[in-house]
Amino acid sequence: MSSVESNHNRTTNRFWNVRTLQLLIVGLFLVSLIKRIFVGLDIDEQYSVTLLYRMATGDIPVKEMWEPHQTSAIVPGILAKLYMLIKGDTEYMLVFLRTAGALIQAAVAYAWYRVVSRKTQPWIATFSAGIILFVLPKWIQSPEFTNMQIWMLILTALLVINSLAESKDFELVIAGFFFTLEVLDYPSCVLLIFVFAAILLKHGFKKVLYFFAVPVVSLAAFIVYIFRHMSFAEFKYAVGHIMSDGSHSAALSDKLLGYAEEIPSLIAWLLVYAAISVVLILVMHLCMRRKVEMGRIYVCFLCVWPGIAMLDQFRFWLVEGSPIVRPQYGYFALFMAGWLLWLKEKASLKDKWGVWVHVLYPASLVAFVSILLLTNLDMKASFVHLLPAVLMAVVLMAEKCVCLASAEDIQDRIKAVSLYFLTACIAALILFGQFVIVKISNAGNYEDIFLVRQKSL
Repeated sequence: MSSVESNHNRTTNRFWNVRTLQLLIVGLFLVSLIKRIFVGLDIDEQYSVTLLYRMATGDIPVKEMWEPHQTSAIVPGILAKLYMLIKGDTEYMLVFLRTAGALIQAAVAYAWYRVVSRKTQPWIATFSAGIILFVLPKWIQSPEFTNMQIWMLILTALLVINSLAESKDFELVIAGFFFTLEVLDYPSCVLLIFVFAAILLKHGFKKVLYFFAVPVVSLAAFIVYIFRHMSFAEFKYAVGHIMSDGSHSAALSDKLLGYAEEIPSLIAWLLVYAAISVVLILVMHLCMRRKVEMGRIYVCFLCVWPGIAMLDQFRFWLVEGSPIVRPQYGYFALFMAGWLLWLKEKASLKDKWGVWVHVLYPASLVAFVSILLLTNLDMKASFVHLLPAVLMAVVLMAEKCVCLASAEDIQDRIKAVSLYFLTACIAALILFGQFVIVKISNAGNYEDIFLVRQKSL
């Protein structure tokens, strides 16, 4: 190990005791589960639980279920069926489902940590995995379709990346399994076929076959199952009702118009955050009595910018009274910051992280677009679905600010301060969402309650 690398590790260890960080994150996660499992009831959770209950009690998909997200109930429906067979009724079933969701979330976070820790320093892998543990699209803990969409995409991407790095074709088969669950959880994510096919084709057609083996077999089995229970005429009639679902049937043109109307506000807020970030960075330089070198504060800006966006989330929640799911400008700012960093530093990062960026960023972006096609939420409430790429952005910025920095260089110390500011902002935002009860009085679709039983299904 070179003297510079040794100095980097000593500096990092001084600021980040990895074992302590891991214990802190796990401890906070376990404590937060008290609220996440026993408190709260969201309308989308009611919707997803109703779907899985109907699936578990024998309703036939498509024929007897006309909800757009019905396939997302297959896996949790199996869990519910097992619970009812063992317990005999549905008492405390929601508590069981939320616990199952927490276990799935923890497994995804651990998988991310194991794979990422092979590429970077343990504290970076730990912190980025911790983000998975605490971020929920709608702050719902059960294996609801929005949660599962993000978790399954992360697992799919990790397996694809690891398979390409280590030439393990069997991992592509497993990735295909999780991709199947991804599409079941959010059917519009079928568009990801093009992303993974394009990525794998560069490495040979055989890898495409491995990846799509499970999805193709699963689709064939589902088609056989459906047409064992209904005729084509009945299928056509049912699909018409599914497509005209009252809460998700807005015309595509109307959705696109609504998203377009959000763009000016999004740009305006991002510019405001950018201006504040520049001022803060200049103040840091003045306090340290250093000449400002614009070319070297770029990375600092990319850390502070999304941090400011995340801090402003508190103002939206506490002052503006915004619903808990919006706006999510911080996630989008992190997504963009990571991409801008990649464009500038590609030469120094591509050998180590090239495959990761080329998998996580296109997959996250296409998944985000897919969500917008089906969701009845607006765009600013959906940026959390960029989370796989956001995790990549956090890793890239941490690598650039700390792992490649010399502690003797004042500019690099400013980079480190900028990174610590970003990590503090991320931690504050996600922990606030887990430990503080936020009511949505104006939306009428969320109540904070103490949940003991749920029997009325």
